[in-house]
Amino acid sequence: MLPALSELSVKIFVDHLTDGKWDNVTDQLKLKTASVQKHNKFAESVFGFLDQLLRKKNNVSVISSEAYIMFTANKTQEWLKNKDEASRKELIDYACKSVEKVRKNFKQRKQQNEQRQRELLAQSIERAEQEEARRVAKLEKFTDKILFYGLWQSEDSVDDNLSLINSKTEKIESLKAQLNIRRYILAQKPNKTDEYKDIYSFSKLVNGQRKPLSVEELVIQVKRLVRHAYSVERKSADNNNNNNMPLLKGKAIEHKFMVDGEETWYNGTVPGFPDWYNVFYANDAAIYSYKLLKDYQEGNLKIVVN
Repeated sequence: MLPALSELSVKIFVDHLTDGKWDNVTDQLKLKTASVQKHNKFAESVFGFLDQLLRKKNNVSVISSEAYIMFTANKTQEWLKNKDEASRKELIDYACKSVEKVRKNFKQRKQQNEQRQRELLAQSIERAEQEEARRVAKLEKFTDKILFYGLWQSEDSVDDNLSLINSKTEKIESLKAQLNIRRYILAQKPNKTDEYKDIYSFSKLVNGQRKPLSVEELVIQVKRLVRHAYSVERKSADNNNNNNMPLLKGKAIEHKFMVDGEETWYNGTVPGFPDWYNVFYANDAAIYSYKLLKDYQEGNLKIVVN
């Protein structure tokens, strides 16, 4: 429970932590915000009053609700009682004459708010479209990497493919590609234990500075993920936890069988898990169940990245 509370607190108070938005507040900002209340009791009281008003007057307009709340919160009735009769009459007459002006101003404010909301919505849609375009571009880049390097699905495959690459820089790029493929395409998400804490990181912290990982260190990262794909546990499925999710779930596969003494590969998909995986094969309406992890580990099953 405490780790979850700690993570939530960091999200809530991130602006007030070291290097946060309000970490080093200027004197000018302190002066500007001196009158700001340190709690939200007044705002909550306004919401409570509005809720009560809407329950009693279902058809009350927004401007009328605003008038009721301001009249009550500003203690206008007490203020009027302290005025003499002539002053009260003058104030009430002025208020009556100002109704049209108040309604006009309210209408303008409403239009401005609606325009602002439309602008914010348009900005939000634009940001979402840009983010989606960046996501698609990133996936396209990773797809190109898959076509170039392929998906290394065993520790022997990692060693064999690296032995074909002479350049150190190219080896590093190929290993980074394998990490990105498993992270973004296969969505492989190991538990955040010490072993997998920085499994997708390309660098490490040394004396307060980030240093790029060596070829040997990147190889260790990739092989850890390969082994992780062989050793997922059933409890992750029972808990509906996305971390440590069985790698084969939702993937297209090629599955090898011995048919009449010959190796035959069948195309299929894996819709279910955990220990026993359901498989649909192309041009076959039946559903088959296998313990696929053993076949995957022995090289009799391959993940197909479309």
